[in-house]
This record gives sequence, structure tokens and C-alpha cells, in this order.
Amino acid sequence: MRTWPLFQAATLADMQSEPRWAAFMLTGGQLRQEFIGRVLNAFSVRKEEIMNTRLHDLAFGEDELSLVSRRNVFFSGLPGPLEGGAATAQPLPDHLLDFIKQTLDDESIPLPRRVMAAAQLSALGAPSPEVLAKLADSVRPLDTTSLLAEGEDVMATLLMRLAAAAASYRDGELADLVRHLALDQPGVPMPLRIQAAVMACASATQPSDWAIEVGNVFARCSAISRDRDDIEYTLFALRAMSDVKPEIKSSVARTHARLIGSAKRFASAVAG
Repeated sequence: MRTWPLFQAATLADMQSEPRWAAFMLTGGQLRQEFIGRVLNAFSVRKEEIMNTRLHDLAFGEDELSLVSRRNVFFSGLPGPLEGGAATAQPLPDHLLDFIKQTLDDESIPLPRRVMAAAQLSALGAPSPEVLAKLADSVRPLDTTSLLAEGEDVMATLLMRLAAAAASYRDGELADLVRHLALDQPGVPMPLRIQAAVMACASATQPSDWAIEVGNVFARCSAISRDRDDIEYTLFALRAMSDVKPEIKSSVARTHARLIGSAKRFASAVAG
């Protein structure tokens, strides 16, 4: 999260219309899992037809080279860009809903890791309102002190998983909690602040409301920027999103001007 490629910044601009696609997870390994999941889903409805064939062994064989052996169920079922704008097809099964609730209640596991696991599992289907409410209740006690105790990687993963959950299910309460963690707590790198908070804005169902929330995030990030790197990150992300979605320009115009002024002052100080 120390760097923020242009692709990642640009995809945030499409989150409001494709809230279920977690583009921040786009890696070679994740793409492989999505292909495996889709191929297995296609074969599963014809499993009887291909029984006792080489194709069946390639898909469902017990050896380590079969697709089912290579599948990671936590990642192979996540929606890709083609499904990102579609409503969740199926609710999570009862046994998985029960497992999520049990995980959140298991005090033998540090709270940040419980929340991270629950948010990840929730992405596999449509969680019940009860589970989403329980997830939000579990997020409230969190702060960056407890997150950093588990390591920066855990903090980054947790914030992004929560932001994706808030966006996927248009959950405004969870989105507010994510923005609080990302923007109001110390110790969060600026790229992570922006990406998690802007992703959570996709919980807004109306594009006009989304644009206002995005403008508020950038205004907050501008206000808490303390060094040249923070200002440059914020300005870069704002410009990248504005290029993709010009309609947000009015919401971020003042912040854009303020950031340009701050960047010039830092440049003058360095030159002097």
C-alpha cells in the first residue's frame, strides 16, 4: 500500500457502478483462482456427463494437478469485473452464515483477524442483515493501535476487505465505520486511507451521493496531509479519478486547488 498504480486509482472511479468487483485484489494468482472457479462451476452442472473421462479427472481428480485441488474456495468465488455490477446471485448458505457468526464470537482469535476473516467470507455471497450488523458491531471497538499490533499487512487487508464489503452490499453503516478507521485514526499510510475510504463510498446507491462522499474523503485527506508524499499521493489519486469520472470535478475542485497550493509551497521550500 506504499504505492498506488494508476490502474488502481482509476478503477475506484467505477466502484459506484461495479461495487462488487474488488479490483485492488487483481493479481496473477487471483485471476487464476477466478478462472478455476468459473471452469469448475461450468463443469459441476455436467459432472455426470463427463464421469469416467479424462476431463473429469482434470477437473475433479484427487491428484494435486486437478482444478479442484488447486482451488482456493476463499478466492475462486469472488466476483470479477463482469459480475461487479450485478446483484449477488445467491445468499450465503446457513452453515457459512453460522461459521461467520462463530468466528466473530471466538475470543481466542484477535479481534482484527476475526473481522478480516468474516469480511472475506462475506464476499462469497450475500450475507444476511444479521451477519452484516454483527460485523459492524465487531468493527466499532477497533482502532489502529489494535490493528498495527497484528502488523501493517493485516491492517491493510482488513481495511480493504471491510471497504469491499461495505461497497458490495451498499451498507452505509459499515462504510461510515471504514471511513472512520481509514481517515480518523493515526498510523494509516495515505494510499491506504484513500483507497479504503473511497472504496467504501461506493455504498452510496446514487451517483450524486457517491460524488459528494468522494469529495468529502479527498477534503479530509488534504486536511490531514502532513508531508510532500501525502500531498502528492492525494493529488495523484484525485486527478486519476477525475479523468475517469469528470462528474466528480465539482465535488473536489476546492480540494484540488488547495493541494496544488500545498504542493507548490513544498516545492518552493525544497528549492529554497
